[in-house]
Amino acid sequence: MTEFLHDWIMHLAAAAIISACAMAITPEGRTKTAVKVVCGVISMMALISPINKIELAAVSVIFEEYRVQAMAVSEDLSGVNEKISKDIIESETASYISEEGKNIGADIQSVSVSAMKKEDGYYYPHDVEIKGDISESDRDKLLQYINDELGISSENVIWSSTDEE
Repeated sequence: MTEFLHDWIMHLAAAAIISACAMAITPEGRTKTAVKVVCGVISMMALISPINKIELAAVSVIFEEYRVQAMAVSEDLSGVNEKISKDIIESETASYISEEGKNIGADIQSVSVSAMKKEDGYYYPHDVEIKGDISESDRDKLLQYINDELGISSENVIWSSTDEE
C-alpha cells in the first residue's frame, strides 16, 4: 500500500514539474493557452492513473476486515456502556438513599444498591442493603421513601446494624 502511494505521489510530482517547466518556457499568447490545456490533461492523467491499478477484490477484503473490526469495537463499547450505566444507577441510588437518611436524621454507615436489567433492556435499582444504627421509625420513613420515590420493594431492602460485622 505504501509503495502504491509512493508511486502515485512520484507521478504527480513529475507531472507538476514537467508542467511548471513547460509553462515557464512557453511565450505568452495562444501557445501558452494550449500548453496550459495540455499540462492540465497531463496532471489529471497523473492524478487518476492509480484508479486502473486498484484491485477491487483486495479493496473489498480490506473493507470487510475494517467492518469486522468496527463491529468488534462496537460490541466491546456496548458492553462497557452497559456496565457504566449499571454502575451509575447503583451509585446514584445509593447516594439518594444516603441523602434521604441524612435528611430524616438516620445514622447510616453505608448503602449498597444492586441494579437489575429488566425486559426493556434498561437497568433499575433492585436490591438495597443499608448498614447503620437506625431506629425503627427512621427505618419506616426511609423504607417509605425507597418504595415511593425509587420504586424498590420493601422485600428487597436488607437492614443491618454496625454491630453485625
